[in-house]
Amino acid sequence: MLQARHAASPFCVYAILVAALSCGLASAPGLVAGAGELQSLPLPSVPWRPGPRRYAVQVPGEARRTLSLYPSGGVVQVATGDMLHASLIDPEDGFKNWYLLELYDHQCPHCWYAVPIVTAVAEAFADHEEWRMASVNCHETENKMVCYFLELISGGRDYPTLLLCPPRLTSALPDEEAINLLSEDAKNLLAHMTGYSKKTFLDLLRCKKRFVSSDEEALLSAEELASWVSNETGLTLTRPERLHWGADFKDSVVKSPLSPPGEPGWMHDDRAGEPGVPACTDW
Repeated sequence: MLQARHAASPFCVYAILVAALSCGLASAPGLVAGAGELQSLPLPSVPWRPGPRRYAVQVPGEARRTLSLYPSGGVVQVATGDMLHASLIDPEDGFKNWYLLELYDHQCPHCWYAVPIVTAVAEAFADHEEWRMASVNCHETENKMVCYFLELISGGRDYPTLLLCPPRLTSALPDEEAINLLSEDAKNLLAHMTGYSKKTFLDLLRCKKRFVSSDEEALLSAEELASWVSNETGLTLTRPERLHWGADFKDSVVKSPLSPPGEPGWMHDDRAGEPGVPACTDW
């Protein structure tokens, strides 16, 4: 009886093996910069889990891969805090282009279901040369400073948070008027910062336009998000048909109680403009 009580179930054994494999991948040569040709690796997972695939993505200039809900090379750019900052102050990039940023946590279920919506909006504007879409996983240690700064600047307090950064038309830092518009917490923090952190904060200050749904109880809508982007940037939709794809919440499938519930499915939505979930506000 004692032996049976302590015997691991097949699922537990599988989970232990997956965890061991994950640890092995973290230290494998292929997960350090320049060691392999792959730019993103699907991470091992249990047979079923309620979320999209996760990726270990090699971001240019970073020593190790970063965990992301988006693959490399896709329409949604995978960024770290340092890479995002560098892009926004690049005269050939952030000085010329609009950036839509998604701040998220890969463990947040609302962020899981936002993946197809963010991807659809990115695709809907993808034909504009002056358009960029970037995502930052704020759970990763190397991204926490930039995420915190952006949350203070924009007033964002939930995941996912969607921000717009307009092109930076000048190399001059923000003036006193822009700083005075910050919250008291942000101004107090800025007053105590020096050096690189202060410069980073000021460089990010233009990313203060935050998407807020007209109805706090409504589902996150690709159509509403795209309309907001168009109104703020003046960019027109080049692929509007992409806005009507997302997670399907209406169709039900009878499953065997002995089987896993199945993938949630990033399928065609039944109601145009309403794929997705509300923002997570319980952090």
